[in-house]
Amino acid sequence: MKHLRTNFERFCYANRYKGIPNLMLYIAVGTAIVYLVGQMAGNYALYSILCFHREGILQGQIWRLFTYPLTFYNSNLLLMAVALFCYYSIGRAIESLWGTLRFNLFYFCGIVMMDIWCMLFGGRADVTYLNLSLFLGYATLYPDAHFLLFYIIPVKAWVFAVLDLALILFTVISNSFP
Repeated sequence: MKHLRTNFERFCYANRYKGIPNLMLYIAVGTAIVYLVGQMAGNYALYSILCFHREGILQGQIWRLFTYPLTFYNSNLLLMAVALFCYYSIGRAIESLWGTLRFNLFYFCGIVMMDIWCMLFGGRADVTYLNLSLFLGYATLYPDAHFLLFYIIPVKAWVFAVLDLALILFTVISNSFP
């Protein structure tokens, strides 16, 4: 395993700038476009075409496997803009440290693993967990980074990571028992 990891890190370092640079910018802008089109049209037809739907995928709508990261939704426009800016900033920081290729592999592997899980076991592929993995990666790389809670109280990133993991654990446990 150590040899495999060393080879992987060497490969990623040698190809550091290959891949899609600024991937999170494209995802944030795409998500904003899907959101704004849905708000302006008054219906969520574009959202429903792009979201993960197992039966639709089995009927041949293959694009749903890769377009659901654009379907992040929040009912408040201001909160949506803040969330997209945060995801962009976090993704940009991780990409600048890891390199373009390694960040792309991280994000796309998350998409593929969620696709496999939801196709095998049902359920809904939700971009929330994918974005949470970005935040957990950021908190691992920069544990002493500060976030302002209510724009006043400085809280370190590792504290939010522990709270997010506790929330996930609570959600999994509460969904396991009827």
